[in-house]
Amino acid sequence: MAESAKILIVDDDPDFLVTTRSMLNSSSYRVGVVAGEQDALLEIEAEIPDLLILDVMMSKCGSGFELMWKLRNDPRYKAMPILVVTGLDKEGCMRFARDTNPAGPGPADEDGLPVDGYLLKPVRTTELLEAVGRILRQRGTQVPS
Repeated sequence: MAESAKILIVDDDPDFLVTTRSMLNSSSYRVGVVAGEQDALLEIEAEIPDLLILDVMMSKCGSGFELMWKLRNDPRYKAMPILVVTGLDKEGCMRFARDTNPAGPGPADEDGLPVDGYLLKPVRTTELLEAVGRILRQRGTQVPS
């Protein structure tokens, strides 16, 4: 049997980390959680997850966006799928993404976010599991039934 998909959640809200980890664990995913950009980079360097769930608005303003751009601009992690789950509406996310892109606005920004999915908090369990499953299947990763 193939090993279940590894998902890393990056969020500074401990309640979100606990509840989301529980949702994903109950669906047989392997789940890691970290509360910030530096810890996320260390975890990703140790084992590239099959999916990164990222809050782009954490206590250090913009730190989620900074992490997103570091990953997208690093050839080792560029293809790693990212699902943004945040309290910031999509228009706000797109504006912050453009403003925080170290390369400046470019063709990669046409849709506003260089990510594989976006969900607005609070997120329902079914909505999260559907988005996770869809992204993983698109990447050819086995999804628990």
